[in-house]
Amino acid sequence: MELSAHAVQRCSQRGIRIQQIEWLIVFGCLTWNRGARVYFFDRAHFRQMLLGLTATERHLVRRPEIATWW
Repeated sequence: MELSAHAVQRCSQRGIRIQQIEWLIVFGCLTWNRGARVYFFDRAHFRQMLLGLTATERHLVRRPEIATWW
């Protein structure tokens, strides 16, 4: 997978690994919004991905922390 220099920089700033992007494309859902491809995980596809990963790869999966605003 080739990423632009800007994409690599933003991933670095956000702590996103290239492997995580590849998993999203392979296992995630795809929709279109205003002519752009949008990939995302729903619960079913995320679980499917976890079943397909090795124990070492699962270690790289981080769940996003849920922020609560009170």
